[in-house]
Amino acid sequence: MQQSDGSPPEPLSWNDAGSFDEISRTKGFYPRRTFDAAVLQRNGIRHIQGERLDLYTDLPSSPALDELPQVFEQAHKAWCEYFGIDASTDSAWRMNGFVMGDRKKFVDSGLLPADLPAFENAFCRDFEFWMDEKSSDYYRRHLALHEGTHGFMLTHISGNYPEWFFEGMAELLGTHLLSDGDLRLGYFPIEQREVPMWGRVGLVREGFRAGRIFPWKQLVSNGIARTEDETEFYAWVWAWCAYMHGNEPLRARFDKLFELRLEADFSTALARKYADEWATINDNWQVFVSEIDYAYDFERNAIRFVPGIPVPGGTTEFSVAADAGWQSTGLKFEKGKTYEVIATGRYVMHRDTSVQPPAVWESEPQGISIEYFNGSPIGTLQAAIVPDERDPAAVSPFLNAVPLGNGGTDTASSSGTLYLRINDHPAKRADNSGSAEVTIREAPAGD
Repeated sequence: MQQSDGSPPEPLSWNDAGSFDEISRTKGFYPRRTFDAAVLQRNGIRHIQGERLDLYTDLPSSPALDELPQVFEQAHKAWCEYFGIDASTDSAWRMNGFVMGDRKKFVDSGLLPADLPAFENAFCRDFEFWMDEKSSDYYRRHLALHEGTHGFMLTHISGNYPEWFFEGMAELLGTHLLSDGDLRLGYFPIEQREVPMWGRVGLVREGFRAGRIFPWKQLVSNGIARTEDETEFYAWVWAWCAYMHGNEPLRARFDKLFELRLEADFSTALARKYADEWATINDNWQVFVSEIDYAYDFERNAIRFVPGIPVPGGTTEFSVAADAGWQSTGLKFEKGKTYEVIATGRYVMHRDTSVQPPAVWESEPQGISIEYFNGSPIGTLQAAIVPDERDPAAVSPFLNAVPLGNGGTDTASSSGTLYLRINDHPAKRADNSGSAEVTIREAPAGD
């Protein structure tokens, strides 16, 4: 499974045509085929040759379609960088891609093999992929990069990946931004109009509303099962990889998970890597899927966990920043005890500089009803009590947050650290400034 020094085997690299043919035969890869130009012409199939992709299509010429080989050149560099491969040792690697308007033409010309499994949108087999035409230039390119990621992984770092991780990686690296000819993989979309036909964010939202939360430990242990709507499966595996890749504290380890490919049980090895962080990762994950949207701000919405100490005598003051998500007060409430929490202050929830003078939305802890998020006015001070020990397969306590507003006196129904945040859309916190000022004390008996 590993080399004698304990490190995983080096990925395959493709130096020249000779090594390409030799390694392909040795490893049992399906060959990358070549085709007779006369057969292609007779069936109305164009061939566009690139450095990393030979594109075959029966569709009329268009800029977004014809540039796919150039897109693959940039993608190959990005794949090499991500998976730790020296691109200069990969000179012979390339794929065949078939973008089909009429499948029959590809069957008749021998480009669509009869032994392929049935597929709805796209399919990859080693150095070749097939896909049906899509009405969106973006989604066509997304599918091509998704299948290209499969082809790259299969022919460089193949191994014992569970399906949900293998597909999740292809979804992560297939989601992209192409701007002024520059390609960026692993892109988290800022706006829906950037990714027509993609729909992953909306599908995760719908799944969450239908009760599919997928606690993190359950997800890692069991994977994500395909649903009747296969596209929803792709949405959830993308969301998991986007969450892991988007969180700075998790990213470095996540980006090396492909090195577990030769483990006998990938999911067990994966769980071992995060064994001490089940609950905290689960909390961040569930907050993410419960509020997922375009332009999600991972940094500002990340929860910094600080276990609390019992509320000391007297009054403790705490500032809740408007531009951050859940924040630990550092104070532990004890079940059955009564506490007084009073909030004051004014803070900015939105600043529109497109008009003069700038339009500024200010709020106090009770919130402002000009805009709502998750059923509560933005600007509302919210509270959650988070136990020190909690079931990492359970629903996160942050999903049961309560509006605190200006505060008051209440008896704790459970023991745990008090976390506070100012309610806002997770993509809009960068626009906020200021803080709510909170005073906390244990209420004396009889108050």
